Amino acid sequence: MSIQQILTMEPNVKTREIVHQDLQALTVLPGGLTPSAVLNSARNPQSPLHRFFIWDDTEAAARYRECQAYCLIRSIKVTIQPTGSKPVTVRAFVNIKEAEGDGTINFRHRGTYIPIENALIDEESKRQMLANARRDLAAFRAKYSTLNELASVITAIDAVMDSEEFDHPWETRLRTAVEFPSRTNRIVLAHHNG
Repeated sequence: MSIQQILTMEPNVKTREIVHQDLQALTVLPGGLTPSAVLNSARNPQSPLHRFFIWDDTEAAARYRECQAYCLIRSIKVTIQPTGSKPVTVRAFVNIKEAEGDGTINFRHRGTYIPIENALIDEESKRQMLANARRDLAAFRAKYSTLNELASVITAIDAVMDSEEFDHPWETRLRTAVEFPSRTNRIVLAHHNG
């Protein structure tokens, strides 16, 4: 479970406030708020930050290697050539979650990575990609809405999010949103560094 999941599920609002205050206090120290500063503060078992870290070195090493594997998977890129459009470079593998018995997706669970070319021809995978796109647009909007320089981008995001394409059930959105029909696309397996 990630720290973000722990804080999101944390029933005690006071704990979140205390964590926020501790992080805020680190911003005024020499060097500012950095992962190293947070870790140094969290080493103290009395710190409210302490419980958010794995202190068993064997378990922490295994988790770190998982993070490295995650980064490796996400680092591979391919170029897709939609018909009539310019080539676009995207991640070679996308994370897809398994549907629950009732058809819902629990986005807190890790999924498995599948090749992008497979995801683009599978309706459930495309539905999840669209759900991720909507979440990413909302996150972008929330993160950057205070920057006047991005006002036109935020307006465009609002227009997309408010459009009928996002008001229909996901099954309808699959037909009306941007699609990459597999029979008209050419997947160019050109790997990119960086």
